[in-house]
Amino acid sequence: MRLSGRLAVVQKSQQNPAPRTSIIMPVYGTEATVVRAIESVQAQTDSDWELIIVNDCSPDNARSVILDYLGTCGDERIRFIENEKNLTLPGARNVGIRESRGEWLAFLDSDDAYRPTFLERMHEAASSDVDIVTCAHTVVGLDGQPKRDRLKGDPGIYAGKQAQDLLLIDRFSQYAWDKIFRRSAVVEAEFPIINRLEDAGYTAKVLGLARNVRVIDDALHLYTVNENSITWSSVPPMGESAKFLDYLRDVLKNQRGSGDVEPGYSTCWVNTYLNAGHAALRLLEGSEQQRYMKELRQRLNFAAIARTTRKRPTFAVAAMLMKVSPRLYGSLYSTYARKQYGVSQES
Repeated sequence: MRLSGRLAVVQKSQQNPAPRTSIIMPVYGTEATVVRAIESVQAQTDSDWELIIVNDCSPDNARSVILDYLGTCGDERIRFIENEKNLTLPGARNVGIRESRGEWLAFLDSDDAYRPTFLERMHEAASSDVDIVTCAHTVVGLDGQPKRDRLKGDPGIYAGKQAQDLLLIDRFSQYAWDKIFRRSAVVEAEFPIINRLEDAGYTAKVLGLARNVRVIDDALHLYTVNENSITWSSVPPMGESAKFLDYLRDVLKNQRGSGDVEPGYSTCWVNTYLNAGHAALRLLEGSEQQRYMKELRQRLNFAAIARTTRKRPTFAVAAMLMKVSPRLYGSLYSTYARKQYGVSQES
């Protein structure tokens, strides 16, 4: 029944002209916030869009909440798709990509929201030779209040592979949700099925496909810190971090051949394991934390740390501290997370 219902919805929507932007929004466990996300799309000053909602077998009441809302609002620009089994966030996004028809792609998480001028300002920034536009975002804390605006990198126009180099050293946003993507440039790319690192994998690949990328400093996206989300409630399995780094190495090899990607790749290696350590220090306890951190410290090899000093010396220092004294590092990170996101190791 789900599959036939899905096809009926898709066929009805395809009678309409293709929109400028397809916005893809997976849903899982967000019954309390999904309507706010939908309304933020409907409030866009640029109305030439379609919203593809992909219910990824959400275990809560999100399905009923969405269907009740759609039945009331009657907005034919919105499509509702249901997966027959849980595909996780990257798989659900890939379903949306395959069903989309827009000239541009955008991705919105169902616990986040757009500011009303998101599409308008992003498209204004997209000249004919720009394939990806990225913006700043506002961090919304656990109390629902805006904490600060954040932009990774400097405003301007970059060649695609130049932006890819910046991504490797954490000077460019890895997220998919603060961007729009020209379909014709990224059509061959889908999200890799990697726990928690799907955004970084997708963004790394499409930056290498883009002609040019533009960064603007308008804070057009509201990123909500959600304690129940995968990002804030789970520790990436060690194998998933290794899987991401293997995927990234293959992407770089395929796009650049034998070209040298160091020290960027080593910097990304170190940062990936630092971020995994952050989650472990915040969420694991006792012997479980000790086992995880022991393996992580082994993977933070001295050769990669040494190469990292060339581009991000602070990452190298952090990695050395994590290897030598994870307890001290954890204390320092707890202070940072509390100031930046309103969370702590105990949360």
